[in-house]
Amino acid sequence: MTQELVLGIAALALVLVGMAGTVFFWVWRSGKSSGGGLVRDGGNTTEGTTTSTTVVAILTASSLSIAVGTPVHAMCCMRRSADVGSSSGAGVKVNSTQARSSISWDDGQAAVRNGFWEAVFIYGVSSYLSSGHVTSSGEEATQVQHNFNADMPTATLTDVVHTGESSNASNTTGADELHVYSSIVS
Repeated sequence: MTQELVLGIAALALVLVGMAGTVFFWVWRSGKSSGGGLVRDGGNTTEGTTTSTTVVAILTASSLSIAVGTPVHAMCCMRRSADVGSSSGAGVKVNSTQARSSISWDDGQAAVRNGFWEAVFIYGVSSYLSSGHVTSSGEEATQVQHNFNADMPTATLTDVVHTGESSNASNTTGADELHVYSSIVS
């Protein structure tokens, strides 16, 4: 997939070109109303951390109400402490379903690492329930992108969860500034 950030006088636009050549055009504007556009549906701006060596919820955007068939874009920043050489993983849960299992996003060296995580998907369309991907990248590590590896639910989307773990309990894995956006489908 390619991504291009377009800055305009009246709008901030993000063009996502899908694997089949489908184009989604996201335009920033406030409030939900008829017509197209990007709407911030919710988020969580309080840092979440874990030292767990198994996948846990780190940051949750809850109380969402996003309909099936809606394009969704979620993002947050990540960090890992430098206590010992180990790696951190990140995945995504939609409602209570782990749609993408954890992906290692850093180089595993004994150094502080920061990264970026995003999940992009069209939510809950029957016969296309794994149609999404998670991209994560960190300092000193290559950007990784993986498709969802489990089916999304087909009920209204109420929660988007950044999940993760540390490969060593001596390290802290954290995430902050989770934002969830959707595109109005008219």
